[in-house]
Amino acid sequence: MNCDKGHRLWNFRRNMYGNMNRLLSNTPMIEEIINSTKVLYIFLDENQTVRANEIGSVNYIKEHCIRLGKEPVILNLNI
Repeated sequence: MNCDKGHRLWNFRRNMYGNMNRLLSNTPMIEEIINSTKVLYIFLDENQTVRANEIGSVNYIKEHCIRLGKEPVILNLNI
């Protein structure tokens, strides 16, 4: 699975249409993504501006991987 814009993660998946802001899951969004696949590539630009409620960062993703027993491999694509 490939995820672009990893910095756009929210704490939990939610329905955000109009005035509605309803949680769709009690599982952290990153954990749903990690648990949904055997191999996951997340492209993340930590220098990009994030919007309110966006929490994706290398450390955040790494912490959840370790907590779920997955081994994160971090590659720097700035070559």
